[in-house]
Amino acid sequence: MTEPTTDDPTLEPEADEYQALPEPEHLKVTDPDDEPAVPVIDAEPEAAPAVVQAPVDVPCPSCGAMGDAEAKFCEVCGASMSGTPPQAEPEPVVAEAPPARPCARCGGKVAADGYCEECGAPAMSERDHFAISPSATVGGVCDRGIVHARNEDAMALDIVEGVTAIVVCDGVSTAPLSDEASLAASTAALEALAEGAPGGSQEVTAEGVARTSAWGTLHAEAAARANEAVLAVPTRDEADAPSCTYVAAIVDGPRVVVANVGDSRAYWLPDGGRGVRLTIDDSWAQEMMEMGVPESRVASSPNAHAITRWLGPDAPPIKPRKDTHTVTTPGWLLVCSDGLWNYCPEADGLGELVRSSAAAAGEGADATTIAGRLVTWANAQGGRDNITAVLARLGDHEAPDESVGATENG
Repeated sequence: MTEPTTDDPTLEPEADEYQALPEPEHLKVTDPDDEPAVPVIDAEPEAAPAVVQAPVDVPCPSCGAMGDAEAKFCEVCGASMSGTPPQAEPEPVVAEAPPARPCARCGGKVAADGYCEECGAPAMSERDHFAISPSATVGGVCDRGIVHARNEDAMALDIVEGVTAIVVCDGVSTAPLSDEASLAASTAALEALAEGAPGGSQEVTAEGVARTSAWGTLHAEAAARANEAVLAVPTRDEADAPSCTYVAAIVDGPRVVVANVGDSRAYWLPDGGRGVRLTIDDSWAQEMMEMGVPESRVASSPNAHAITRWLGPDAPPIKPRKDTHTVTTPGWLLVCSDGLWNYCPEADGLGELVRSSAAAAGEGADATTIAGRLVTWANAQGGRDNITAVLARLGDHEAPDESVGATENG
């Protein structure tokens, strides 16, 4: 992810994460030179020496042998001189070692030296590569990629009472703590969207166009709560501004409602016919093209991938773009970060990629397996960025619902 840009002239360049910390506004210092003097206590007059009496021998309560009254144990039988039987020393509790973590690449055993015994790859953290599989038809994979040192992408997805909710966030790599920002944002947004499912605190009960509108309203709230979660990320410096992009999708029957901030995307990829990109990037390139600048000229600019909206403390007002699509034929909903689509931005190309990945995975392969093949493909292209791909298989058993309404942009 490239550095965000904005028209706000007050936005300063990102501060160095390792610069000296500024002094806090309120400071309370204790001066070591001002320690209080030790008070002088008058000595008591010297007392006469006390008369010490020799201890009297007493019988052992267990064997009767005479012993020192101050002794704890009998010198003959070892019993307690107080009459209380000696307590056995408790055996130390040895904590069990945690189970060995499997290799995130191949699932093999990671040896003590930190390398996989099967493929030889160095052990990765769970965040470097992970998958989520709510069902056979919905699943995603999030991966660090090849070039980046850590994974700043995050995803959260679930199926709640028949409603599928998907969130993908991509941390801005030029901002500190953006890996934490993306994780916090995706988690908070999923919780908000799940509230609209049946039985939730904000259950969507309207029908037709009003139902679509209700999901759009909840999308706006989910993005706002995601931003609040980013603002709550603890920072090391006042100038730190953890940041991430945001894209989310709700699947409610044949209705797909998406929202985005930044340049993470959602696509509808039918088995037959043309694919459709459901999101519009908040990016410098998109704004230039909307002004009539040729795409070829925009693509060659250093700002080609600069974003104009994001989540974070230095972000412009959070106004997610929204779109709705009605599923009438079988296909795939793809929600992804730019680590995937940068290698194949057009919907038709991605559709071919998904279909070929599904064919290679074999008949009956689940969504997570196919998403994993998309990630592997992106890594094979160079893996220059973190990669997240979430797939949801839709339309196989859906009857068209004419009350949903046509595709909308908002």
